[in-house]
Amino acid sequence: MCPPKGSNSMPVIRTTGADDGTGRKRMTYADLLNFYNRLSPLNMLDGTSWNFVLNSEHRADLMVDKASTSNYRDIEFDKTTGEVSRFFKLRLFENNDTPLYDVAGNLKSLGANKIATDQNASIFFYGPSTVYHIEQVMILFNDMRTDVISKDPESKVRLHTYGLCDKKQEHGFGAVISANV
Repeated sequence: MCPPKGSNSMPVIRTTGADDGTGRKRMTYADLLNFYNRLSPLNMLDGTSWNFVLNSEHRADLMVDKASTSNYRDIEFDKTTGEVSRFFKLRLFENNDTPLYDVAGNLKSLGANKIATDQNASIFFYGPSTVYHIEQVMILFNDMRTDVISKDPESKVRLHTYGLCDKKQEHGFGAVISANV
């Protein structure tokens, strides 16, 4: 779902922070703010559908950047788990498996081997521009007659869906890629 290269309707930016010691520039609060400002003119009216998936490196970078300033009220971290949840209208999520970009800024194919100059990206997607194809639905059910652990037996139902997200249109997607030093 992330853009292969940046465009006006699908912004792609590079991080500008200090070297993290591995040859990668850290993501800063200013990078996230610049990316947010690139999204604002795209006329994505549903403010509850702005989704941003942070990779683990970028989440850690934002925590380091937060520690260096006292004026950091726009981004919310859970104090017990360390999870980041919101930045203005962006709903923030975390995932360790994020897309790879090469040194020239080209998106690498899914499952491609990472080389030293490749960097993971954090991706943005606008909900109304995406569609979710359901491939499989699995229903897990435990009858209360088989509950031998609880004092008061209870039944449990859990629903799992497996699928794939895809673009409806080439608008409302973006990425923040770690820059190489």
